[in-house]
Amino acid sequence: MYLLHGDQQSASRQKLTQLIEEAKVNKLEINRIEAETLSLGLLENLLGRTSLFGIEELIIIEGLHSLPISKLRKNLIENLSKLNQNKSLILWEKKALSKTQLNKFAGAKIQEFKIKKIMFDWLDAIEPKAQPNKVIGLFHQASAQEDVNFCFLMLARQIRLLIQTKENKVPLAGHPFTLSKLRRQAQKFTLKKLLELHQKLLAIDLRQKTSASGLDLVEELDLWHLEL
Repeated sequence: MYLLHGDQQSASRQKLTQLIEEAKVNKLEINRIEAETLSLGLLENLLGRTSLFGIEELIIIEGLHSLPISKLRKNLIENLSKLNQNKSLILWEKKALSKTQLNKFAGAKIQEFKIKKIMFDWLDAIEPKAQPNKVIGLFHQASAQEDVNFCFLMLARQIRLLIQTKENKVPLAGHPFTLSKLRRQAQKFTLKKLLELHQKLLAIDLRQKTSASGLDLVEELDLWHLEL
């Protein structure tokens, strides 16, 4: 059993793809399931069945711990934690799991994929009065350590969070320290400016997807930073 989790979804997806390719080379049958479509009966059937042709099966379940807290989720997790070691399984989670959650899968090969610290240093440095050389330098460091497309997604997410903070729409479930940082950062912008920056990111995304720009994504984002 593999358990892949963490906030760096790009890296965890790459690992998942690698494991799938290895399974195909070993002639395993791939059965990929979204946890939201999973019932207890279906899971028991998947774990208990054997192939008529003797072909080993790899079961991939995505987003189990993202299900709403319920008796169903609890039972699904309990059944999977008692998995027969002869059955091949990958659990993929789009977020980092707690130590308590991980302890239920003591026999699994657990890999956590974390976002590099430089990513947050860069995102936190974005403000109207930021020194261009400094913030662009942090961006280049982040894009050197993380895929630039992932950096773009994180930037768009950060601007959306700042807009929500400015409009007092940030979920109360956020970590107090994170919410405090967002409030301080949002205070340095007007709502109009944040919406303008978000619109420019949408335009960059469209140009990159339609090959309508003569610049690559790093160059486009360099110009975006200069317009802060």
